[in-house]
Amino acid sequence: MFKAKLIRRIVYASLVAIAIFPLYTMVFEYPMFTRLLMDNAVDDAHRIARHLADSAVDPDRILSKETIKKDFLSDAGTLLKDFGLIKLKIFAPSGLVLFSTDARDIGVVNRETYFRENVASGENYAKVVTKDTQTLEGQVMKRDVVEAYIPLMSGARFRGAFEIYLDITDERQRLNVLLSRSYFLISVISLVLLGTVIASSFRASRSIRQRERAEEEIHRINADLSTLFEISSAVSKTLNLDDLLSSLLTTMTRQDILRFERKGGIYIIEDKELVLRSHLGHSEQFVSQRGKLKIADFACGDAVRTGAVVVVNHAGANLHGIHSENDVPCGHVIIPLRGTSAVIGILYLYVPADTVVDERHKRLLGTIGNEVGMAVENARLFAKTLELSLRDPLTGLANRRLMDIMLDNSIGIAKRYGTPLSVLIADIDFFKQYNDTYGHTAGDELLARLAGILRNTMREIDLAVRYGGEEFLILLPETGCDKAIEIAERVRKTIQSEAGVTISFGVTCYRPSENRDAMIARADEALYKSKQEGRNRVTLSM
Repeated sequence: MFKAKLIRRIVYASLVAIAIFPLYTMVFEYPMFTRLLMDNAVDDAHRIARHLADSAVDPDRILSKETIKKDFLSDAGTLLKDFGLIKLKIFAPSGLVLFSTDARDIGVVNRETYFRENVASGENYAKVVTKDTQTLEGQVMKRDVVEAYIPLMSGARFRGAFEIYLDITDERQRLNVLLSRSYFLISVISLVLLGTVIASSFRASRSIRQRERAEEEIHRINADLSTLFEISSAVSKTLNLDDLLSSLLTTMTRQDILRFERKGGIYIIEDKELVLRSHLGHSEQFVSQRGKLKIADFACGDAVRTGAVVVVNHAGANLHGIHSENDVPCGHVIIPLRGTSAVIGILYLYVPADTVVDERHKRLLGTIGNEVGMAVENARLFAKTLELSLRDPLTGLANRRLMDIMLDNSIGIAKRYGTPLSVLIADIDFFKQYNDTYGHTAGDELLARLAGILRNTMREIDLAVRYGGEEFLILLPETGCDKAIEIAERVRKTIQSEAGVTISFGVTCYRPSENRDAMIARADEALYKSKQEGRNRVTLSM
């Protein structure tokens, strides 16, 4: 803006400067040259007057009828032609016209102030006037004439004066032609300069506008990149899906892209439904009523089906499943989260009603959706990989890697807070014989069936582990020996009743300063004792 104002000021200054050139010619140059022309004429008149004075009167004598030489008067006509004068007058000191080439002037007294104050004081006095002159053919023509009064002085004494009329018409016409050409040339130069200034100003203004637009575009791009960087940072901090989605919602609602409200949510597609996995600013009632949405319904489904950002400018009613909880009119922006090959969910955010989302912002939101979709897909893949790495693929129970982690944590808690902890180790009786009789496939199915029974009979805080082959380990936090034996008996009877096989248990309880391996070793000894005493029983390690 400042640069545009500067350009305008330069144009205005140039216009003023260009306008001054012709004005200077008219106001200053023409009068100056006219004055110079008149000064030259006065100088000529002064030289002529000196010459005439020598011919008309004796030196130091005052001009009068008696002192003017007779031969001067008779030769006056010749003198006029010799010096190219239009008219000649001789004045006495009193202003009386003693001689004139025009007889009508003789005897007239010049009483003008300039004659008394200027000429009589010894000053040359001149002025330019226009006179009517008659040609030899009798035509009257306008002529520019310099009337020059040349005083004759002897020291400080005024002896009289000559009034000499010099024709400067030709000189003035030549001056006018010269000045006209000069004026024309200056005008042309001024117009060329004006055109150059205007063209340069136009190019400069256009360049400034282009630069300002480029700067604005760079600013927008930097803002978009900053937004993308913040979103990328938020979703790359963790591979835990819940933490990732929560961080994303918090970060998105802090952006200045479209004045997002501090409210929104993320639906993930699960079993052909949209399941609300994370939300911000919603009540429990909202979550319970809209925890799951059909993909075929509402504007959320449009975002899933089309893969495009959907903008609902104004909605106060339940038109799209995620309307405002208090039915206050508002707008929504629904961003599809695109994974590797398909949309895997949507991110919805609240904006003021009638918010206009231009194509640039839609592209930015689409890019955010793609990045978040990939992050969600990676988090889900990580969770699945982690699950596979910590779970037995046949039974779905925890494997020994997860058992080691959980048992160490449980021992640490028991040691710190003095809470009880028990471990059960179970082994299927005659499992080799079962495999030989029914085949390994049937054996695998039996293992899976027993794993299901264990999951159904355990508490949420308990952990069932496939310890190896046909052996299982059950971790029972906050459980003493008596309760552990009771649980083992219940599981043993349930398996015998539902699976048609028997199982032997070894039970151990945590002892202070005991580590994981020692605790498992004692449970294994108790199991071995159950086997020795006839199987299908529970034995406590003492």
